[in-house]
Amino acid sequence: MPEAAPVPEAAPVPEAAAAAIASKPKRSAASRSVRVLRRGLTWVLIVLVAVGVLGTTVAYWADQTLFNTDRFVATVAPIVTDPAVIESVSTDVSTSIVDQIGLQRVVDSVLPADLQGMGSIVVLGVQTTIQKAIADFMATPQFAAIWEQATRAVHSKVVGILRGDTSIIESTGGVVSVDVFPLVNEGLKAADKALTDATGRDIALPQLTDPTNAAASRAEIEQALGVTLPPDFGQITIADTSALDEAKQVLRVFEASIVVAGIVTLIIAVLAILIAIRRRRAFLQVVLASGIGLALALVVVARINQVVVDAAPAGTAGATARAAIESIVGGFAWYAITLAVALGVVAIALYIAGRPSWIPRWGRSMRTATGIQPSGNRLVRLVAEHIGELRLLGYVIAIVALLLVPLGLGTILGTLGVLIAYQLLLTVIRAFRPADIRAAEGLA
Repeated sequence: MPEAAPVPEAAPVPEAAAAAIASKPKRSAASRSVRVLRRGLTWVLIVLVAVGVLGTTVAYWADQTLFNTDRFVATVAPIVTDPAVIESVSTDVSTSIVDQIGLQRVVDSVLPADLQGMGSIVVLGVQTTIQKAIADFMATPQFAAIWEQATRAVHSKVVGILRGDTSIIESTGGVVSVDVFPLVNEGLKAADKALTDATGRDIALPQLTDPTNAAASRAEIEQALGVTLPPDFGQITIADTSALDEAKQVLRVFEASIVVAGIVTLIIAVLAILIAIRRRRAFLQVVLASGIGLALALVVVARINQVVVDAAPAGTAGATARAAIESIVGGFAWYAITLAVALGVVAIALYIAGRPSWIPRWGRSMRTATGIQPSGNRLVRLVAEHIGELRLLGYVIAIVALLLVPLGLGTILGTLGVLIAYQLLLTVIRAFRPADIRAAEGLA
């Protein structure tokens, strides 16, 4: 048997190369440790972004809605049409009219002697008539305008006190309230007609000259009926100014914390992207974390709504507060949906910008199925050479459209549908790009 060929000896390794080989595993281990640390830190920062978005979103919305008079009035003024508010206000005002102006005394004075025992029954019927008249008036556009004006005035006073205007505390006598003398006037007119119909005599209850002037209206009633009305007659008390005065410092801290929280959240988001190994993916994760923060904010606000509604007192103030809170929370839902849609558009843009494998594969399948050969016409070249810019343009237009048009489910779904169709059209057109562009992309 022939002898086996001798195995050549390995060439000697230079000292520098040997040192490099020896040190390579150590650097790889260190590199792996750094990568693990960066991944872990990135995820921690992304979770903090979600928490920051949750807190900042709720706080900013609350500040802009509760302490901006125009937005507050636009949100809260429509509650006057809420059946619970109408029922509560009309009941309280009608009861106040009957009790405070001494309607029982007025009825007893006009009923014949043989019907004196029917006075309480007549008063009960008149009170029902008064309540219905007030409820009907509250459903009119005229009262809606009066209520909006009153809400604006009250909100301006509350915010003024919170901002440190002490003159408001002196002028309001220690309480902030809504004057409802227009409702009292409607109640008096209804009572006058009901009593006249019931007794056959002209009762001549006072008709207020200017129901929007609370002081003059109070004086007219007292003079006409010879009564002294309590200080809160014809008013719905909203707040005690002493409590508002104590809340001024809390408001200052609250508004300062919104700015700080917003800046800190932005810094955390930037750090998460910079530290990440794959920054585009980290950017997408930050956007998704912000969406999760918005979803959690909706849950938190809904919970706050439930707590406040459960804690609201009985009566007119409680019914008004419950309706106002529910209206405000409904406004937050649309606010959060708007931000979520914008974030969704950004997330789609970031995902497609990474060119996931299914996009080119789908384009090749479309070209093969249609049997159309690559084209060199201007449209195909324009799309192929500027695909990134065209995709981004679609997202920008979608976001601008959602910010400009009135938001609704149809608007949101329609905008997203057009955006998706546009992106798919770009993908189809790009699939037919000519060979020279494909070659250039392969070298890039």
